Amino acid sequence: MVETTTDFWIEHLLFRDYLQAHHETVREYEAIKRHLAESIGDYRAAFTVAKTAFIEPVVASAKAWKGEDSST
Repeated sequence: MVETTTDFWIEHLLFRDYLQAHHETVREYEAIKRHLAESIGDYRAAFTVAKTAFIEPVVASAKAWKGEDSST
């Protein structure tokens, strides 16, 4: 369960909304996830850490896209 007023939840929704509006970013994310799945396999913790390098800048872009402060 996730509290819906946390930055964690809000950033997940921003990420989702940004991907829905930016199809090229979806293709990039898909390619990264496929590559990581092939190279890391079932090591979920490493997979999660590795994809964070992609997700964090996208969340910052999503905040700017929505007109929010990216420092939060």
